Amino acid sequence: MVEAPLPLSMKRIPRSGEAVAAVPPVSSSEANVSCTNRELATLLTGWAHPILSAAQAAEFERRLFAGDKKCEWAAMQAAGRAVAQAVWRDLTGLGPQVRQKPRLLVLAGKGHNGGDALIAAEAILAEQPTAHAEVFLVHGLRALRPLAWRAWATLQSRFPDRVRPISARDLSTRVNAQVRYTLCLDGVFGFRFRPPMDARAVAAVAAVNALPIDLRAAVDLPSGLRASATEGSRQSPPVDAAPHTDLPAAQVAGGDVAGPVFRADFTYATGSVKREVLGRREAGRLRYLDLGFFKRESFPPLPSGASLAGDCVLTEAVLAPLRAWRDPQTHKGREGHVFVLAGSREYPGAALMCVLAALRSGAGLVTGFVPESLVPSFAAQVPEAIWVGWPETERGGLALEGQYLLRERIERAVGSRSAGGASLVIGPGIGRERETQTLVTELVKAYGPVLPLLLDADALQSELIKNAKSPLILTPHAGEFRRIAGTEPTDAHLREFASRAGAIVVLKGPVTRICDGSAVGAAAEHCPSERHLSSFNQSLYSASMPVESGRPRSSRESPGSETVPVAGEVSALRGFTPPSDRTDFAHGEPVIIYSLFGDPVLARGGSGDLLAGMIGTQLAKRPEENCLQATCRALAWHGLTAETLSFSQNPETTHTVQLLNHLGDALRQNKTFFS
Repeated sequence: MVEAPLPLSMKRIPRSGEAVAAVPPVSSSEANVSCTNRELATLLTGWAHPILSAAQAAEFERRLFAGDKKCEWAAMQAAGRAVAQAVWRDLTGLGPQVRQKPRLLVLAGKGHNGGDALIAAEAILAEQPTAHAEVFLVHGLRALRPLAWRAWATLQSRFPDRVRPISARDLSTRVNAQVRYTLCLDGVFGFRFRPPMDARAVAAVAAVNALPIDLRAAVDLPSGLRASATEGSRQSPPVDAAPHTDLPAAQVAGGDVAGPVFRADFTYATGSVKREVLGRREAGRLRYLDLGFFKRESFPPLPSGASLAGDCVLTEAVLAPLRAWRDPQTHKGREGHVFVLAGSREYPGAALMCVLAALRSGAGLVTGFVPESLVPSFAAQVPEAIWVGWPETERGGLALEGQYLLRERIERAVGSRSAGGASLVIGPGIGRERETQTLVTELVKAYGPVLPLLLDADALQSELIKNAKSPLILTPHAGEFRRIAGTEPTDAHLREFASRAGAIVVLKGPVTRICDGSAVGAAAEHCPSERHLSSFNQSLYSASMPVESGRPRSSRESPGSETVPVAGEVSALRGFTPPSDRTDFAHGEPVIIYSLFGDPVLARGGSGDLLAGMIGTQLAKRPEENCLQATCRALAWHGLTAETLSFSQNPETTHTVQLLNHLGDALRQNKTFFS
């Protein structure tokens, strides 16, 4: 995501006697607001912004601007410039030759969407002296609304020799000659569009779809895509219609089309993400351009059906702690300890990648529990990690008898008063051998109530998840979701499964969705997404503390004696009370957070293993932070790094672990991409 901070003039220009943050009065005939400003400010976290339907977005902007044309013009300029920067950044993925003498084609409608596209073209021409633009005003010059006309007049006056208006006949001639363009900016229709399309727009969109264009960019929504018949519904189409997905297109529901739809490579959602664009193949890849509409001090109440407690899109603000200075007094013990149980003789590489990702993403300590035959090789390749050989089954999997190894290490780590947080990652490469699966079940029972526990890959078992007595973090891809949930990965099924499991579910895909079923209703105060483990660094197992009255003594204990925790008998860390009644999770409906960070370069084996290790690190590094935010931070970093890797080299020639070499670059990247 490319952030474009809103100009100062956008923060509600006050009229005489009006407070800066004032909201225009809403009549009873208008849609009811879902929250007060105070409630919104309380709910707004800063790192996730609400997803609005097209109708909600129109109402929200009407309230935000309150008819102030200066504000609207400032917003249009911010949107156009943000689109220009984001488009130019994405063009870098095609190589430098594409940008040598860029040729732009701009389709401009009569409203604000057309103005955004024209301002984007102006910004590109201003930075690229060799660029030229052809502009087709689809409905003619006289039809332009005042702000769109202003954008067109500014563009033409600044670059009279490099901007050429073209007619419908000119466009048809270019189609017949198959003239190639570097970039096409689609600004014909925006989120206020309602079908049917007029004949001029139909002809323009159909013509452009037939042209050879290096990058097709839609502003807000691809022209021709209209709002769903069920306005305001929280149910989005499954995110399965974009390229590089494995879900059937027949499941796509929601937005309809009337006539041709602009086939975008990228859609740049300005100001807010509109629900109708999610999961649409015509939209290509989505980028969210934050214009500052959701700054706490400036935004009005949201329209009915929209809520900051509802579905959200992840923003780059979640990465802020990774861009801050480290505490100069810190040490490895305070930077988090990640325990990884992974690997088998059949899949050794998954464990290695997971451990390496945990190390490279900032963990102070990483302990890898792997089949003992793999330790010499792994220790030679990654000497920074602590490698513990686990007893093997006959087929090279992880045997039940090794449980004591994990218990001893976790006890030692959290028993230190100077220790920071810890997390446990189970699953990458462990295989489906019965004994190993039984081992996973036992470990979840023992350690799920104790520390953040992530299950990935073959550790994802439907019965285990169903019977778990503590919240978990689950990271399935679409195929694994079908296996453990028994349903297709639609939004509704994701909500239902996450709520039933009481888990944070990270459903990986072209657009990854995070659903926090652990924080639903009354269970929020008990779940890992809300639990605060600030006392984690002072926590001890019951082995070194008096037995708490609420816990029955083990048969191995005697009054006054030192106890040794065994599987199933480990007491919870101070500061964490696991839920005792799983039915508590049924209250309310869980939120879905969409992550638009990522790149098709991740469509290769091992990217999920890297993500599991990175999430494990974020869960361990800041024990006072909720697990949902830590998970989202790792996911955003993983996706943004994939984009950075894709810009630096051809995605066809990379290999998975190269992603780790760009983790730092992703955090330091320059937001200005013109060069």
